[in-house]
Amino acid sequence: MMSYLTPIMGGMLGDSPLGKFRTILYLSIVYCLGNALTSITAMTPVVGDPPSPAGAFVGLLLIAIGTGGIKPW
Repeated sequence: MMSYLTPIMGGMLGDSPLGKFRTILYLSIVYCLGNALTSITAMTPVVGDPPSPAGAFVGLLLIAIGTGGIKPW
């Protein structure tokens, strides 16, 4: 659901003095960090058994924010 709401934020950031290129660059880095965190928290040897849902939640939140910066363009 957040992936459909955050493009509004991404569009506002892109139209600000930050610009389209920097918005896409910075929020794609956030997107990559979210993917990395989600992947790391899925590894049982790293986080233990059962894994904590907090890491997956934060990772998916970062992915949703990063998607909002890429989708409007």
